[in-house]
Amino acid sequence: MPSDHPLLHHRLLGEPGAPLLVLGPSLGTSLQVWEPQAASLAGQFRVLSFDLPGHGGSSSGVLPTVAPGRTTVDDLAHLVLELVGHHRADCFHYAGISLGGAVGAHLSVHHPDRVASLALVCSSAHFGTAEAWLQRAALVRREAPPRCSPPSRTAGSPTRARRRAPAERPCSTTSWPPTPTATRPAATPWRRTTCAAT
Repeated sequence: MPSDHPLLHHRLLGEPGAPLLVLGPSLGTSLQVWEPQAASLAGQFRVLSFDLPGHGGSSSGVLPTVAPGRTTVDDLAHLVLELVGHHRADCFHYAGISLGGAVGAHLSVHHPDRVASLALVCSSAHFGTAEAWLQRAALVRREAPPRCSPPSRTAGSPTRARRRAPAERPCSTTSWPPTPTATRPAATPWRRTTCAAT
């Protein structure tokens, strides 16, 4: 069912009758993180990629509250369900990177009848303490490049990016210090569900 309030900024590729595949980005990126795969995936799926609130083209105003530290994975999952509903899909496949993966895991646990398949990329059910994330956010604000750009491709080689000056490099978390490893909760057994999406 279409939403009557602002949605997450998103892009939809592929044929209308194809199965829906939702692609969730990681924190600090945008839907462009999936750009290298989107066109290929659109040959088989209807690909819906989105920006997290406050990232890319999505306003933080789509959240129930913009108070720091108040956004939950459940809030983000609700926004994804609104977006999927806006495009009139009941069931969908989902792939997500990091926080985008946590959103997908949340959806598959709390809405198993809607998630046909799930791919988690560099993700976790637990991301550490709030203190570690506050320190990381401060580091990003202090040391992030002044602008971020999507990767460019060299002519004749779609898989190799050209070398760039440091100010032109895409945003990346590779130079950040790793977040301290937290004790992970015991594994939960997966349960198989069926969904009408194919």
